[in-house]
Amino acid sequence: MRARLPISSVLLLSVLAGCQPPGKGGGKLSGAGMDMFTPVRMRLHPLSRAVTSPFAVEARLEFTDQFGDAGKGVGEAQFVLFAYDPIALEHKGRRIGMWSVSLATPDDNRAHWDAITRTYVFKLTPDATAVGSDHGKFVLSAEFRLPNGENLSDQITLAVK
Repeated sequence: MRARLPISSVLLLSVLAGCQPPGKGGGKLSGAGMDMFTPVRMRLHPLSRAVTSPFAVEARLEFTDQFGDAGKGVGEAQFVLFAYDPIALEHKGRRIGMWSVSLATPDDNRAHWDAITRTYVFKLTPDATAVGSDHGKFVLSAEFRLPNGENLSDQITLAVK
């Protein structure tokens, strides 16, 4: 009887371990080694803003891994700034500017990383003639291409402050 007790205990523990709730990211985790920390979500952080004198956009990207934790990413960011149009699809009016920024090297990452907010900060300065008299609202879209070919995207409406 004593021999059955430890085997039963092991079986019971393995069944209970399988009933644990998933991690913060939910669902089955994937990836091995450092791949498990590859971003699965990206957002334009609410601290992103448009400022005047001179006009510029401070875009902040935040990446989240499969565990739901903010972290760093490697890849290519593409930003497009549009004038805000209340009747256009997704409120994207005329295109004001477009920028590509690399986060492919340690130096690129270091240059844009803000350790306090755990976001990447990009100063985007469109040509003054492209901005024209549009100084109210803007739509900023961002797309990030990871080395594995996956794309993450987001957009945000910015009001000049």
